[in-house]
Amino acid sequence: MKLKPISILVPMKEASHGVELWVQKRISNDSLSGLLEFPGGKIEGTETPEEAALRETNEEVGVEVSLQKIIRFAQYQFTPLILFVHIYWDDTGLFATEGYHSLNHLIEMRGKIPPNNIQILADISKRFQAVVPLK
Repeated sequence: MKLKPISILVPMKEASHGVELWVQKRISNDSLSGLLEFPGGKIEGTETPEEAALRETNEEVGVEVSLQKIIRFAQYQFTPLILFVHIYWDDTGLFATEGYHSLNHLIEMRGKIPPNNIQILADISKRFQAVVPLK
């Protein structure tokens, strides 16, 4: 089975209570509609995962992020998807404040985020030393 390549961008910023991550409400005709997710989508043609993450972010959110400002965080295989995750440290406030949630809060909202994002949040939590244990 050929895996469908997907690339996402996780905007992050530091807050007094730890890191915050930016999410948007998914609007679609599938089972994930209404859930909170990171901007991203399918890698097209000859795009690199980084280019796809930036294009999708611009299309979905209207925010242009520089390629030099993102880092590849991880790669996951959630059959039938292969998911490339990139982090953007939003130290200039490009993303709307109301989209930011504390990492701990997102972890607690498990039922309101796509199932594949649980592992991503767990890994970000380990990397950035969040204090809420995953249940």
